[in-house]
Amino acid sequence: MQSEWNTLLEKIKAKDTQASSWKSDQESLEKIINWAIEAGIDDTGVSSIDNTKLRAIIKEVRKAINWGQPERVVTLFNWAKNDTVIVLRQKVGISTPEDIKVNQRKDGDETWLVIEFTPEQYERMVTDTKAHFQFVLPEESKFRKIL
Repeated sequence: MQSEWNTLLEKIKAKDTQASSWKSDQESLEKIINWAIEAGIDDTGVSSIDNTKLRAIIKEVRKAINWGQPERVVTLFNWAKNDTVIVLRQKVGISTPEDIKVNQRKDGDETWLVIEFTPEQYERMVTDTKAHFQFVLPEESKFRKIL
């Protein structure tokens, strides 16, 4: 039976694109996987990791290999298997959350939290949360304006 490392290696080799950044990442991933096979790193579930997540951990995995930290390599691959891309990128330090300004407003006995977005932040928030929220701008709202 073929190991999951070999399945992952075949998947990486099969992706054919002319982008130079992918070619470089592809070479790095092949070296990392060959090292993991030789080092006997557990391969459970690694064949299911998508390329975006693999690309997110390349730099940290190479550092861990160079510093002789196989347990860190295992941790990074576990994060890639189990976390979302956003969480993974935050954990490896290639993405940081952006601050959003929140103000408190009093309206009689009620306290309102007013979130201030730049237009770019607003578009991202609408897109990223569309399954959970529907944003209504005050001029579109049937409710009283609180601003």
